[in-house]
Amino acid sequence: MSVENMASVESTSGLRHKHNTSHEDITQDMTHTAGHRNHSHNEPIDERSEPVVKRPKQSMDLLLRTGGAYIPPARLRLMQKDITDKNSQEYQRISWEALKKSINGLINKVNVANIAIIVRELLKENLIRGRGLLCRSIISAQTASPTFTHVYATLVAIINSKAHEVVSLEILTLLLENATNDSVEVAIAF
Repeated sequence: MSVENMASVESTSGLRHKHNTSHEDITQDMTHTAGHRNHSHNEPIDERSEPVVKRPKQSMDLLLRTGGAYIPPARLRLMQKDITDKNSQEYQRISWEALKKSINGLINKVNVANIAIIVRELLKENLIRGRGLLCRSIISAQTASPTFTHVYATLVAIINSKAHEVVSLEILTLLLENATNDSVEVAIAF
């Protein structure tokens, strides 16, 4: 190791020496500092030693981060078996992530040939709970591939036709609340 490398090690290890120290002095001081890291419980802790890093617990903390994290399917099944309370935050988070993954997967697979199959699969999901997920997924998919805009528009039209009658009433109310010529024409067509 060169003297320059030793000097950089000296500055990063927190040791303060005069500029004219020899290679042996630096090596002895580094060995002395390393010895403080292996102290017993009775000795005081050297402030220059590295702190002990605790590993975070590996449980639901991974899922609580924004966007979630990839969990292998076998590990996810084990985590789901451990959770028995369906009202717990962990169970709700796992079911939300599963719904999100399912909706995103189905939206990403849709095309002209399989739209009927995808609609049936989507209607099996809890779209009332995941309506925001559905909208976000369709918008991001359309933004990523504008050539499939007609497919996504058809998908939304089919899903809306299977929706409850109250949705139609809400759309009409929204259109006629602040009536303009255009909104009245759209309401008549609807």
